[in-house]
Amino acid sequence: MRVLIADDDRVSRLAVEDLFPPADLVGVDSGAAAWAALRDDPRFDLVCLDVRMPAPDGLELAQRIRGTPELEQLPVVLITSAADRDTVMTATRAQVQGLIVKPVNEEARSRLQRVMLAFDATVLEPAAMALARLGVDAERYARYLDAFVQQLHGLAQQAAELAQDGPALTFQHKCGVCRNAAVALGARRIERLISDAMRASTEAPQRSERLLRLAAYWVERVRASRRAGA
Repeated sequence: MRVLIADDDRVSRLAVEDLFPPADLVGVDSGAAAWAALRDDPRFDLVCLDVRMPAPDGLELAQRIRGTPELEQLPVVLITSAADRDTVMTATRAQVQGLIVKPVNEEARSRLQRVMLAFDATVLEPAAMALARLGVDAERYARYLDAFVQQLHGLAQQAAELAQDGPALTFQHKCGVCRNAAVALGARRIERLISDAMRASTEAPQRSERLLRLAAYWVERVRASRRAGA
């Protein structure tokens, strides 16, 4: 897991970090630093934002994330010391996945776990459901996922080449094939990322590449986490 935690109170930030199992935790002390980290590399699994911190604050940053194609699908949880009505309403409009009131505790850990389980199920449907729906055994399903990840990495590389006037029509066709595979594998969130990459490819091939690399990262991470928990 790769988690971004933004809070200008170092003690609060450490308390949030302690909620996670061993993971790649990136801690920053301002909204500007969080935004820079996201723009540098969108491959995060969860973003935890303090509501009140140096600009942009957590609410503004959550809205900015939702308005950015490479970032709009990232799960976002707001962490605040005061859950007043205006904060809750703004958080709802920003389509965040949760609002946790400080001080964080074991209940917060459970809520974050539920957020990630729900998110993972949109990256890849639960294996038992996939096996039953596809009528295959675990070994064949694993091979399908291996091939799917290879497709995503290949498309990301091809998207990088589009910036150098690569074969756009071939790229669109391969994206369509990969999107069909995402549908077949129950990878709803990945299907959306591929569709977004197709739309971005003509005017913003770099964005297309970032979306596809994010898709590949999420599939590989969910597979690894499920194997570890098996």
